[in-house]
Amino acid sequence: MSEWQPIETASIRQFDKDNWYIRHSDYLLLWNGGGILIGAYAYTKLGKGKWESNGRICCPTHWMPLPAPPDARDARRIAKLKSPYGEMCRDPSACAGKGYCPLDPTCGD
Repeated sequence: MSEWQPIETASIRQFDKDNWYIRHSDYLLLWNGGGILIGAYAYTKLGKGKWESNGRICCPTHWMPLPAPPDARDARRIAKLKSPYGEMCRDPSACAGKGYCPLDPTCGD
């Protein structure tokens, strides 16, 4: 499911007075009409339910599951591309066998 759904269709667990402080939904992408938030449904100690994002109450109209995290290899590749030292090293012979790149310490070999 990768389409925005009405907030009324989000899966929310029932209030449990012994575990009121535990998040009662998965973290979701939430749309409030003005922007996208990451949040979850929670209850107060008295059982009043609310949507929260970063510890603040929000009023979303739609939700979507969070996307899967990037593959570790993709994350490393992206980190290299965003290196403060510029683009990835284009000279494999500079790094070969050293375990580091003298031109970019974030490169690896």
